[in-house]
Amino acid sequence: MTAYLVVAVAWPPACALAWSFQDRLLVLILPFMRRVLRRRGSRLEAFLADWAAAALLVAAVWGWNRLWLPAGVSVAGAVLAAVIRWWLRRRRRRPAGSLIGGRGKALRDALVRRMRQRTVPRPVLNPRRAS
Repeated sequence: MTAYLVVAVAWPPACALAWSFQDRLLVLILPFMRRVLRRRGSRLEAFLADWAAAALLVAAVWGWNRLWLPAGVSVAGAVLAAVIRWWLRRRRRRPAGSLIGGRGKALRDALVRRMRQRTVPRPVLNPRRAS
């Protein structure tokens, strides 16, 4: 049973590390895959996502074989990886204004300036009294 627990703890991070090396090799062989893999976030976030996926896969195998303690340890590892990934993304949130580049900021500032000029109170059409 101890060997099962060691595998339940050590296998998902090792598998995620192997998948991250596989991603790097894939980018070296097929450079256009960089765009696809960039959608997964940073390397650490991708590693944590792979860790959670591998842990859930191992938990499914342990559950299929009715070894509940290693399955529970694997699920706990998946939850731990998901919580760490959530914590890293939570701390890095930025307002939408910082996500656009310099050209976008200039266009946004020009639009705001134009809207502010239009909202300046102007004289209303009042009939002038004939004197």
